[in-house]
Amino acid sequence: MGEEELVRAREKKELEDSSSNRGKRVRSHN
Repeated sequence: MGEEELVRAREKKELEDSSSNRGKRVRSHN
């Protein structure tokens, strides 16, 4: 597990959150 993977996962999560902020907002609340 490297820092690069962690940053990549965080970027992917942020991108998904920004892309599907509508349907991901309800899932994120959980």
